[in-house]
Amino acid sequence: EFVRMARYQFPSLKLIVVTYDTTREALALLFEYGVDHIVTKPVSVDTLIEKIAGIITPQTKFNKLVHDARCHLEQGSFDKVLTVCHAIDDHKGKNPISHMLRGEALQRNGAVNEAVEEFEKAHQTAPQYLEPLKKLVDAHRSGDPERHLDYMLRLDTISPLNVERKCEIGKHLVRKNDMDTAKDYFVKAVQFAQEEAKRYFCAIIADI
Repeated sequence: EFVRMARYQFPSLKLIVVTYDTTREALALLFEYGVDHIVTKPVSVDTLIEKIAGIITPQTKFNKLVHDARCHLEQGSFDKVLTVCHAIDDHKGKNPISHMLRGEALQRNGAVNEAVEEFEKAHQTAPQYLEPLKKLVDAHRSGDPERHLDYMLRLDTISPLNVERKCEIGKHLVRKNDMDTAKDYFVKAVQFAQEEAKRYFCAIIADI
């Protein structure tokens, strides 16, 4: 919850989570909420400083180009974003990151259909990459309900601990009159919410 609130309030904030071994599903949820990097304990101070430095200041040409494109995106310089994307492709070939950056630039500039095409290309290039799926879910939220549900199910397969999405999938299935499957999603949503509440409760007790 803290990660989600921090990302929402400060979109450009760099977030690194230091944690003990955890599940793949929990890691996927953290990345879905916008974590830039995850460091697993035990970790030396030198390694931690190196990871932080790498997140704050990109060390490779590819990362620097991506950083420049995101800066142009935040400034509203959409033509410059597309120019940098060409440079990214020249450096690394067609890749999901450049498709995502193009898509976001086109979306913010009002070219919604072209943006969705770029998000779809990013998803096809890297099916396990969460960001294109999140964009495709949002793009079809008020449009095609079948495609909206399909992309939510794909996203849920990769990151299954998202309680809000479990509920949204359940509601879609209710509208399709698939009550048994909807119930399964609602039960899992309640289960995950209870587990999260237990962790929050334990944290409060430990603090007290």
